[in-house]
Amino acid sequence: MNHDGVSVETARSWCRTVLASCMRASEPDPAHGLYAAFNMSRLALVAPCDAPPSPDAQRLPVPPGSAFRQELGELTYEKRQRGANAAGHERILYAVRFNVPDTWTDEFDRWYEEEHIPMIYGCRHWAMTRRYRLHRAGEGDASHLALHYLSDAGGLDAPELQAARQTPWRKKFLEQDWFTAVDKIVYFRLGTA
Repeated sequence: MNHDGVSVETARSWCRTVLASCMRASEPDPAHGLYAAFNMSRLALVAPCDAPPSPDAQRLPVPPGSAFRQELGELTYEKRQRGANAAGHERILYAVRFNVPDTWTDEFDRWYEEEHIPMIYGCRHWAMTRRYRLHRAGEGDASHLALHYLSDAGGLDAPELQAARQTPWRKKFLEQDWFTAVDKIVYFRLGTA
């Protein structure tokens, strides 16, 4: 099976050699954070590193023959469901990227943390969320990334998520082009080998 021009075996090998040098000690095997997209040929690797990257951080060499894109960012928010897997390696990863204009950043962050996350966490399947402020590589690149870890796909159709998408505050954002141009991808964690 190939994703982004790379076999799963090549991706795992790359994780264990190139990424291992910068991974957190609590992440014994970087390949545990390897996910495949549900409806497209794309892999995602979530690799928390010990030191927060700077905008000019050294980018890692990519797997040969891949259409690899590396996103560096700083963790700005984390929430865990009571009893959730502490490592954040749930079966499903829902990645949401926004390109938030500077003038909207503060309100966007407040909405996400004060309204959106508390509402969706009424559903037990939402296990953990990590939000990042990304270092943009170019104009038009995403500025914010939310990684939602779910224990069950039912969380993506939960009444709590539906309600969170119907609030007046969210409807205000829907009037903005940057909010509707969001990039959302559902991934499933690959088993380790």
